[in-house]
Amino acid sequence: MTMIVASTSAIEAEISAARVASRVGLCPTPHVSNVVASFQLEVALDLSKIFLHLRNTHYTFPGKLREQLTMDLSHPKAKVHIYRTGKCMVLGAASIHAAQKAAELCTKRLQKTLVRQGLRDQDEPFNCLNFTVRNIVGGMNLPFTVDLESLSRVDGTSMYYEPEVFPGLTWKLLDPDVTVRVFRSGKIVFTKGTKPSHMQQAAQAIYTLLCKHSLT
Repeated sequence: MTMIVASTSAIEAEISAARVASRVGLCPTPHVSNVVASFQLEVALDLSKIFLHLRNTHYTFPGKLREQLTMDLSHPKAKVHIYRTGKCMVLGAASIHAAQKAAELCTKRLQKTLVRQGLRDQDEPFNCLNFTVRNIVGGMNLPFTVDLESLSRVDGTSMYYEPEVFPGLTWKLLDPDVTVRVFRSGKIVFTKGTKPSHMQQAAQAIYTLLCKHSLT
């Protein structure tokens, strides 16, 4: 009788291949956590005067940082940074729709305040213009941990890993144009996309490779 004994390394390779194969196609769905968008109002604003008549706002005085008024919204939950030029930035919205609602609500509140101050007529147009999504931040959690050391050796051009500086691996994709941060725990953070679909495309693009560099 002839006995064939497989080497330990061969068995480990077979187990690893089977584990990767079982995970491919099971990519988690990324979730949006923060939408950053900009819009423009039609007029320049005297922020110091508006601050005195508008609730739930914080005013950053000139000389400290760039002068801005921050409006805190609860429905939808978001913040709006308002600048003297009329430019505004929405942060912290949970979706593009929520960011649009935040922009509209901010515009209406500012209009009412200016009318009360006698700075604008009730019927005078005061519109939210050029609403643009600047960045969508989101993430997902893998069902396994990731070997960042081995992953970083795959592509030294698009991947950056310096654990002494930052605990995660930074991975810059070109199509879609998304920056991915991968952590050993399996936590994945997506930034720079301007559509929720960009995150899903990025997740699908990297998932198989992440499976091949899993630790557990």
